[in-house]
Amino acid sequence: MIRKTITTLLLIACVSTFAQNVTLEEISNNILQIEADTTFTLTEQNQLKQIKTTLDGGYHLKIWHKRRKISKIVEEIGVSYGRIQTTVYLTNNTPIKIIETEDNFAETPTGLNYKKLNNAYKVTHDILNWEQQKKITKEAGTRVFSTHKKAILDYKLLIDSAKQAINE
Repeated sequence: MIRKTITTLLLIACVSTFAQNVTLEEISNNILQIEADTTFTLTEQNQLKQIKTTLDGGYHLKIWHKRRKISKIVEEIGVSYGRIQTTVYLTNNTPIKIIETEDNFAETPTGLNYKKLNNAYKVTHDILNWEQQKKITKEAGTRVFSTHKKAILDYKLLIDSAKQAINE
């Protein structure tokens, strides 16, 4: 009886330890630490290797990492009328926050102002538990250039590309 009780308590302790959600405060603190850290190596890539086409506004990938652990990824995709930017913050190679924005070029009476971007859409995912896909999402504006991502795991391709870029 005692052995069964101890085993049950140990099982509960193990499950709760590994399945804990992070808090918004922990996410914010981790991001502040990432942004303040000046010891990261920055790797940049200016071509999109997954597709066999060029983007009229270009492509730029920046990865901040230390000892093969990625802490921040910024992907910028230039499109005809603006830019899509995705920023992923990671702790121990696990995403904790994803910010995706769409900006379009300002319209003037004579055409587009390619030097001024206006924010048209922004979605922020604070990731409480990556494996269980638990998140808090805040969304503003309307998507114009990209399609809605159905799950946070849809960002895995970007993370895998970043891992591949730092290993090359």
